[in-house]
Amino acid sequence: MASSTSQIKVLEACLVTPPSESPDSAVEVSLPLTFFDLLWLKFDPVERIFYYELTDVTPTVFNTEILPKLKHSLSLTLLRFLPLAGYLTWPSHAAKPIILYTPKDGVSLTVAESDNSAHFDDLSSNEMHDAFLSHPCVPKLSTSDVKASIIALQITLFPNKGFSIGCTTHHAVLDGKSSILFMKAWAHICKHNSSCLVKARGLKSDDTIMFGIAADCRARLDPPIPTNYFGNCVFLHVAVLAGSAMQDDGIVFVAQKVSEVIKRIEKAALEGAKEKVKKVMAIEPAVIPVGVAGSARFEVYGVDFGWGRPKNVEVTSIDRTGAISMAESKGESGGVEIGLVLKKEVMEIFENLFVSGLKHV
Repeated sequence: MASSTSQIKVLEACLVTPPSESPDSAVEVSLPLTFFDLLWLKFDPVERIFYYELTDVTPTVFNTEILPKLKHSLSLTLLRFLPLAGYLTWPSHAAKPIILYTPKDGVSLTVAESDNSAHFDDLSSNEMHDAFLSHPCVPKLSTSDVKASIIALQITLFPNKGFSIGCTTHHAVLDGKSSILFMKAWAHICKHNSSCLVKARGLKSDDTIMFGIAADCRARLDPPIPTNYFGNCVFLHVAVLAGSAMQDDGIVFVAQKVSEVIKRIEKAALEGAKEKVKKVMAIEPAVIPVGVAGSARFEVYGVDFGWGRPKNVEVTSIDRTGAISMAESKGESGGVEIGLVLKKEVMEIFENLFVSGLKHV
């Protein structure tokens, strides 16, 4: 397991705003949260890091060519995603929280540099590494008693190795598909314009596990809404697992239960929605939640800013949420990349169980 350390030096902290000369950026925008948004209001922010390998990137090249291009294209992109430049707030006169953008608002961008370029190889590989090693590469959302930022970005240089782009988003404003839609738009403008888990945790056969699946409702509503709808449009569906999940053929049992949930989603995405929300909000401490962050359909490896596809993409926030991350295979082989965070000793148990479990499938 990789565990090398490095120091991340912050070179700049700035606010990137939409182009001031545009009439659109001079207009105040206010949007109320939707039913889909409110479900995620108290969830942790989602953190994702994109690693780009560029072995000839020196500090000079980074500061004179790459960084200006990324900043300029980010400003142009915000003009098309104006609410992201604002913040989440709850005015006393409003019935629910709103997204508010006012002129001169912008997105926090941190620029940093690592003093250990070899650290890039540890973080961008598919090998296990300590979760805390990724933390310095993702920014924090700015929050106060009256407002919270919606998105924060960090670009970190690893001299002669490459750079990373860390993205932290507020889940009450946008879902995973929307955040990747934003990153792809930014990249496009930049490029062209300028259940083994259950056993490993040591759970008992009578433990209850709640497996959460966030389903995209864009095409499942009646009438359906555009596929490029920006915001939250995912609803949480759960499968309750107990007992049989711990048996030798537990992986088959879990697959069947998850398949049943997916089939129900296809028939009626919002059937019994109010009751389901109450159920999720009233999870008992004895119930062990397991969720999925991301999707193999997001095509995160298509986020190319002009310096090639990402070498690796990881969802760093799963070390707090306990979720399992999912993405399409970087090798374009049709496979799926799975990420999870466990304590080191538990991860070793999981690895053995996973390999053993595959032999029985």
